[in-house]
Amino acid sequence: MDQPVNVKSSLEPGKVMRLQLARYRFHWQINTPLQLPPYASSTLRGVFGRALRHLACLTQASECRGCAMLAACPYPQLFEPQTVPRPSGGPGKGQPALAPYAIETSFPSGSQCPPENHRYYPGEHFTFDMVLMTPAAITRLSLIIAAWKQAFAKGVGKGDGTAALIRVEHLLADGAPYAVYSAQKPQLQHHKAELSVPKFTSTEDVQLHLQTPLRIEQQGKLIKEQDMTASLFLRHLIRRVSFQIGAQQADAFSLAEIHQFNALADQAQEGERQLQWCDWSRYSSRQKQKMTLGGLLGQLHLQQVPPQLLPFIYLGQWLHVGKESTFGLGKYQWSSSPSLLGAA
Repeated sequence: MDQPVNVKSSLEPGKVMRLQLARYRFHWQINTPLQLPPYASSTLRGVFGRALRHLACLTQASECRGCAMLAACPYPQLFEPQTVPRPSGGPGKGQPALAPYAIETSFPSGSQCPPENHRYYPGEHFTFDMVLMTPAAITRLSLIIAAWKQAFAKGVGKGDGTAALIRVEHLLADGAPYAVYSAQKPQLQHHKAELSVPKFTSTEDVQLHLQTPLRIEQQGKLIKEQDMTASLFLRHLIRRVSFQIGAQQADAFSLAEIHQFNALADQAQEGERQLQWCDWSRYSSRQKQKMTLGGLLGQLHLQQVPPQLLPFIYLGQWLHVGKESTFGLGKYQWSSSPSLLGAA
């Protein structure tokens, strides 16, 4: 039988951790017909990036690399992050930074995966969420709102549909919305964009609902339903969450601690599963071609998860796991606790 692994870190059992991390909901009213693909996050990310660059870039250079304003410009900080320091003790100058946001739209469920495009008509409402994952991103919320407004004013999706921003809400961890912006009161309202990780002191069984396709890659191959394991999921989650925590607290984890967390992940067991593979397509304006992406949807039950790993699972509801997280992929909900409904 495996021996317990002792881990002493900022996520040790019973210790409360606070991070600058927030989910915002954008409410729109359609002005002209808006047609979006069944999973719209990829389309939204493209128009957001173009509007953000238009607002933030002072030089209008063709690319950010080599620009004298690179360090000061908010566009690469938000949309094309460079590198971050490695965990304490790690070799090399740094590793690729993760984008500090995720755009979340609902992924359709049902027998057809995914269904056809959705069309919105004038007067109808449309919403999506955006998670901001670093203090730097949260402080740029006013700029982010301005970029979204410009994007929807110019046109989004097939036919360049337009919409007006009605309000932006900060979704608290318990699911309660707090309006931070409205068309009537456009000045951004002060709010505390901080998330407290609950105390976990004992081993738990965890039921996860994969709400958008989960794309985990191992040795260059995407993991299908028959190859997904509790250890594999947790190891990728540890990597994702530790990178994002490291962006706020550079010395949060040493390389040795990450190895210890991974050893704990190998002790977790998998219960019943209901997983299916779902393909969807997106058009890449950068690569000028249609791309088919796929991932896992459904239920994943993890048994006997050590308390040291439960904060990673909790935070993953905001930070996502796997590839293409900026599109909102790898989103899941810890469905065993009513207190986590705000992560939906």
